[in-house]
Amino acid sequence: MKRFGIFAVALVALSACKITVDDPNIQGGNLTVNTDLGDKVVTCSATLVSGTTAASGQATPIKVTAKGGTAPYQLLDTAVAFNTETVISRTYTNDTTANVTEVDTVVIKDSVGFVSQCNFLVTVTPSSSTPSTLACTLTAAPASPQVSSNILFTGAATGGTAPYTFSDLVLGTDSTVVSPLAPASSTSATATGKYNSVGLRTASVKVTDSTNTAVVCQRSVDVVAGPSISVLPSPAAAVAVGSQITLNVTPTGFTGTPTYTYTTSAAVTITPNGASAVITSSTVIAQFDVLVTATSGSQFASKTV
Repeated sequence: MKRFGIFAVALVALSACKITVDDPNIQGGNLTVNTDLGDKVVTCSATLVSGTTAASGQATPIKVTAKGGTAPYQLLDTAVAFNTETVISRTYTNDTTANVTEVDTVVIKDSVGFVSQCNFLVTVTPSSSTPSTLACTLTAAPASPQVSSNILFTGAATGGTAPYTFSDLVLGTDSTVVSPLAPASSTSATATGKYNSVGLRTASVKVTDSTNTAVVCQRSVDVVAGPSISVLPSPAAAVAVGSQITLNVTPTGFTGTPTYTYTTSAAVTITPNGASAVITSSTVIAQFDVLVTATSGSQFASKTV
């Protein structure tokens, strides 16, 4: 019986559970000893302070509650002590486009070293920084330019993942790129072009983001004939040496009153007077051209005589 007594005491010191011992010295072969540590067993629970949903990339408060054992308690991953409950903060990440539910764990210990682990569920919503679909727009100013007039093309990118690269500007048939694509901001680029004949064209530009995703955007451009001018030399296009020629200009299709310029590379004197100009010919026989240009706002027309 002395052997049995020592064995029973040792088991009670190690556990708070029901113990069954086989011993040949005891009638029937079994002995059951019930022991109970009661409040010496430490337990814990953990829940999100607000519901069960956490936003990806944002700090989420978690309430941890301890019971039993010997206060104060301590979280194993921090040095903060608490008596009954405490609030900690954790950040979860979800790089997908759908909610993700995961199991998280908190482990605490009491002042004498008893340890308890508690698990809880967290539903993590997708990150607000998840990029949207890459898209782009292309604008033309003016939208209905006249033949041979400069047009400002602007490409703009949204969504995707910056930085962006703009390339492959295509203006369409019978066109000229005056200035190539150049960055205008972190999300846009501009270029200048013109068309050499009337008609409806389709311009396009390609945008590529940092993940090598690419999109192409288009813009319709309606090229119109625009205004024109006629120039009548008086008394004639050919005069005697030292005589004068008067150029009379008649504008057509302008929405406002145009201004005029007269240029030549010949050694003659041109005296402009609005829609007319007087040319004093040289004192030697010469043949020369005069370029007459009429401008009103964005409208213009020119003619060489």
